[in-house]
Amino acid sequence: TVTGAATILNGELSLNSNGGAILFGSTLDGGSQNLVISSGTALGTTTFQGALTNMGTGAGFAITLASEGLVDFQSTVSGFGCIDSSLLSGSTKFSGNVDLTSSGTGSTLNGSVEFAGINWTGFDGLTVNGAVTLSSAPVTIVSNNGDITFGSTLDSDSILTPRDLTLTAGIGNILFTGLIGGTPL
Repeated sequence: TVTGAATILNGELSLNSNGGAILFGSTLDGGSQNLVISSGTALGTTTFQGALTNMGTGAGFAITLASEGLVDFQSTVSGFGCIDSSLLSGSTKFSGNVDLTSSGTGSTLNGSVEFAGINWTGFDGLTVNGAVTLSSAPVTIVSNNGDITFGSTLDSDSILTPRDLTLTAGIGNILFTGLIGGTPL
């Protein structure tokens, strides 16, 4: 547990809790370095309560999620690069806006994802291979001419609260391969 504001100073930060929970109770300044939540975190939950800023070196993955547990971003995420969630068994929740610059590689989220009323702005594409749930409020995804791909189901969190989804890909393609609106959008 890190209770105060933190900054990554020298090189990539790799977090491994050996199966336990990880909590950042305040902001995390990436210092233009990459962040890795390693597979050793296993089923432990990783929670970022404050904003993540200045994540990534600008080449490749600013944030890599290799955990089977939930990674819960409760505030905004911004960085130089993309986000890669490599395990289908993991899950990720974004409750704050995401703003990523181009790194030549698009973001890929392989596990289940919850977009909780956010605006996602990125480059080089966004691929979500796991089930997607929209919650809290409307969701907007802007890919700045990159492709947007959903490889599984896409639903609202409740039949009583349909959520709007706005996708803007410019000259990029938008592809759905799973059921859309089993729980209405």
